[in-house]
Amino acid sequence: MSLTKYEFTKDWNNPTDFPTTESSEINVRRDMQILHDETKDAVHALIDELASTTVGESGASNIGLSSSAGLAATNVQAAINAHNTSIAALNVDKHTHANKALLDTYTQSEGDLASAVEQKHSHSNKSLLDTYTQTEAALADAVSKKHTHSNKALLDTYTQTDSSLADAVTKKHTHSNKALLDTYNQTNANIEDAVLKRHLHTNISALNSVPVNGVVQTLGNDHTTIPTSLAVANALGAAGYGDMTKAAYDTTNTGNKVDTALNAEKFGGQLPSYYAKASDIPAGGGDMTKAAYATQSNTKVDTALNAEALDSHPVSYFAKASDLPNMANYMQKASYDSTLTGNKVDTARNAEKLNGQSAGFYMAVSDYDTGGTGSKVDTAKNAEKLEGHAASYFATASALSGKQDALTASTDITVKTMTGGISYATNAPITGNADGLKFCVLTSEPSSKQAGWLYIITE
Repeated sequence: MSLTKYEFTKDWNNPTDFPTTESSEINVRRDMQILHDETKDAVHALIDELASTTVGESGASNIGLSSSAGLAATNVQAAINAHNTSIAALNVDKHTHANKALLDTYTQSEGDLASAVEQKHSHSNKSLLDTYTQTEAALADAVSKKHTHSNKALLDTYTQTDSSLADAVTKKHTHSNKALLDTYNQTNANIEDAVLKRHLHTNISALNSVPVNGVVQTLGNDHTTIPTSLAVANALGAAGYGDMTKAAYDTTNTGNKVDTALNAEKFGGQLPSYYAKASDIPAGGGDMTKAAYATQSNTKVDTALNAEALDSHPVSYFAKASDLPNMANYMQKASYDSTLTGNKVDTARNAEKLNGQSAGFYMAVSDYDTGGTGSKVDTAKNAEKLEGHAASYFATASALSGKQDALTASTDITVKTMTGGISYATNAPITGNADGLKFCVLTSEPSSKQAGWLYIITE
């Protein structure tokens, strides 16, 4: 079975099916509707055929399908049946593998596996071969370039790369003081540090006079040795000078302050009179603690039952509740001006003007449109068009005056009978009317009209 093709029962090209002129508007509407109804019925029938699940007449069996390799079906239903058969066969043949995870990693084709089985072999030196990383091309290149060296033992000790050797050749040179340079054992870092710290002494001659072992640990009376700082301190101590050392009393190395003192003239830079003594504090010490009354850790208590000022303003700065008018008599902006324009309320029952114009500027619908059409006034003193036609479309009374007897059927009127028995007539131009007079006599209102024609409907 296949989907049903539909043929229309009538044809617009056939005048017999659709006459040029129908006897009534009902026939015209029926003619216009019949093909739409047939199309709708045909589409509904097609939908029913596609939605059908009846065996042998299902929608799937009505939809064609191109056959492909392994699938000879020519419609969707047959293809579904064939796939169901294949799936059933696969369910019969299904099985599992204990090493499925391993098998899932294989990417070789059946041909690759067959070739591997055919060429399988072993090597006695497999462990050595497994260490090779060279490609076939690299091995071939090495074989083509193989040679020997008489100084192979020496060459085997070289670790420099070819670029390192080339750089050394480029920079090779000699030194006239090579013997002296060969005695140096400082690293490059040591030499750079010495260059960085090089300096001069204004007493270089005196320093040069100090022998190598001229630094002594005790004071003497010679002019050729230098005592250490400990030797000087010991000598001063023995002579009765102070025994306070900076390392003991100024451990933070401030330079002018000892770490601690049993007594001091000032505290925090202030004399003792700046501070209150324990005896100046009232007995009990007061029961207001900062932790309880100033939890914000500032200079203000959190709350107070009464205050002299509010936000730095005295009481007289603020209005009392009794001073405020009755708010029930006032309009709230949130209620009357929801869009917050600032100067316009949302709606009003009445207004002096509309869009800036007073009431006398506008026409009342009840006066000009008594029929309530909403778009047309009842009458007008003047109009640009009459029934959609401009004034030039119509003949004036003066133009037709005296012309009613000027037509003769034999000379001025030509009658044409059109399809459907409708009579059309034209006349030769009338004086003062270059276009002539065109009129059509009908028994009913036509579905369409030609511009420039006068239509006469007879009863």
